[in-house]
Amino acid sequence: TSSIDAYDLYVNGRREYDRYNMEEARRCYRKALVLDSTFALAWWSLSMISDNPSETAVAEVHARKYLSRIPEKDRLHAESHLYPERYWTTIRAAITRYPREKEFYCCIATAGYVFEKRDYREGIKNYTKALELDPEYYWPLEGLSILYNVIGQPHVALTFAQRYVDAHPTYAAAFENRGDAFFALGEFQRADSSYRTALEFNSTLNVSLIYRLFYMSALNEDYEGAEKFLEEQLQRNTQSPDEPYIRATRGILLGWRGLGMAALQECQQAEKPHAVPSGFTDVERCWLYSGIGRSDSAAACLDHIARRASLLPVSSSDDSLRRYQALSRAALFSAMK
Repeated sequence: TSSIDAYDLYVNGRREYDRYNMEEARRCYRKALVLDSTFALAWWSLSMISDNPSETAVAEVHARKYLSRIPEKDRLHAESHLYPERYWTTIRAAITRYPREKEFYCCIATAGYVFEKRDYREGIKNYTKALELDPEYYWPLEGLSILYNVIGQPHVALTFAQRYVDAHPTYAAAFENRGDAFFALGEFQRADSSYRTALEFNSTLNVSLIYRLFYMSALNEDYEGAEKFLEEQLQRNTQSPDEPYIRATRGILLGWRGLGMAALQECQQAEKPHAVPSGFTDVERCWLYSGIGRSDSAAACLDHIARRASLLPVSSSDDSLRRYQALSRAALFSAMK
């Protein structure tokens, strides 16, 4: 871009993106594009984190249109995401051309080996390469902590999570990451404390963190505290796009307490303000219906989930809906026995 102000906004957006302050990052990218509508890096970055499907589609079109304006290193990174059909060829070419670019190793670890191939060992190998290039880089510290938890080595996961906190003591994600490591080790009080610290540093609503904190209270059988916490979050986030998820989480809590009908009503409330994507409430309703003996209604929810899942491409890396479908079906069969 020829606009210094647009570039400054882009850099600020990247900084906020690294901190997972996505709302602020989107604001920065959008303002940069007001100043320069041909700024390909800003278009590409916005396409990666937009919370609006229509905006995402427009951003991808503009990013491809102005792609030739981006310097080669950034262009290769952008191409690997904008043209997924040639992802592996592009990202491997980028690593060959720029073997000391830490971001490329994280990109192939995350998008390639973790999400697409589910090859966690290769993911660990590439995160480690990135960390050798920059021992304080947040992305591999987080990635290694997550993957070591996934493969059942929570003590190693905690080592990387603590390094993440030490290197970035104001990052909410670092404390959330450390909380997950403590949780995997069974150190629930320390997990809860780390999650609460993350909440203090979180500048925008974080649904996954809210779920973790609610879950910790429920795990300690402090249902009243869990209910109060969720109610506080609802009051703070009225009309937020994420309000339905908080309501759905409240429905889960009511279901755990045996209040099946009240839980179902909360699910219905969750669907009213906004359409909850990915069949989330269908999964929840399936569990609730099976819990109160309404197998026919649970089966109907499963059918709805199946229809949604059938619309996903076979090679989709985001196949969590299919896993939920299988898990829900197993729960239903168990309840019917």
